[in-house]
Amino acid sequence: MTLAACGGSDDEVATGAAGAAGETKVRLLLAADTTGFADVITAKSAGYFEKNGLNVEFLPYIANSGTQVQAAVTGDTDIVGGAISALFFGTASDRDVVAVARASNTQNGVLLVNSDFVKAQEAKGVTQASSVEERIKALEGAKFGVASRGPGSEASLRALLLHYKVPFGENSFVALGSPAGLDSGLKAKRVDAIYTGLPGGLNPVKNDYGAIWLGPADYAETGAWDAGNIAYMAAGPWVEQNRETVKKFLASLNEARQLLAGDPSKAAEAYLTFSPKNDAASVKESFEMVKANYEGDAKMTENYFEKNKAIYEISSDKPSTLTFADGVWTE
Repeated sequence: MTLAACGGSDDEVATGAAGAAGETKVRLLLAADTTGFADVITAKSAGYFEKNGLNVEFLPYIANSGTQVQAAVTGDTDIVGGAISALFFGTASDRDVVAVARASNTQNGVLLVNSDFVKAQEAKGVTQASSVEERIKALEGAKFGVASRGPGSEASLRALLLHYKVPFGENSFVALGSPAGLDSGLKAKRVDAIYTGLPGGLNPVKNDYGAIWLGPADYAETGAWDAGNIAYMAAGPWVEQNRETVKKFLASLNEARQLLAGDPSKAAEAYLTFSPKNDAASVKESFEMVKANYEGDAKMTENYFEKNKAIYEISSDKPSTLTFADGVWTE
């Protein structure tokens, strides 16, 4: 597979190469333009990467986490931002891809339900104002739209439902592709619920065909999603060869997270310079919603490489029986 950087040719993004003014170029592949990656996009748009000596090139988005991981394995990108669960679903060689950092303390998206689902639950006495547990229990029998089967939102939803002992089956999940596909699937009532990112996730709410059933403010209560679904990952050999680059990447994320937690309005303005097509009001509302997810993140990334050296030692001769919690892989 060959990926071209946005705004540049292949020969302009040589891995680890020094760019203008001594900057180190890094290729970054994200799943989508959502607040799930607010820290890395803010680090770019607010100038933190440049400040730390990095020239980060954003490659065209790829939503499928398995494809993302394979791109890191083959050297078509340096760092990927996607579902951490992708590390459990790949081939043996994919396990040479390791987690560099979580994208936030917990989930940054929203679980949306269609209007018919809301009415049906209201008739049973369950509303958006009900407890988190009541709302999750009400999802029994629901059909969920996900971007793709396997890692990503499906894996996260399975974890949530299992945690609350809510029954589900293989037919409970429907792959709808892109964020636009998720949106149209909910609108057409092909599915009862979708897990999707912000700010796009506010569109169904603003247009009255969807409602937020679970949002960022609810996730801390669940105990199921605390480790976060999204992470930044890279091939183990690349990490070993680029330790200083990894540290600079984490330092930049740290500064972006402090801005996200301390001044989400300013962070939203920076985000909009990177992604001007997004609705400004929705971006600002979304950044306020996820503000708490970035509070305390400095401790997650400070000296991350040295404190979590075991993360970089995952190799193909180890079974994929690892779990990720509190920023550390354990067996």
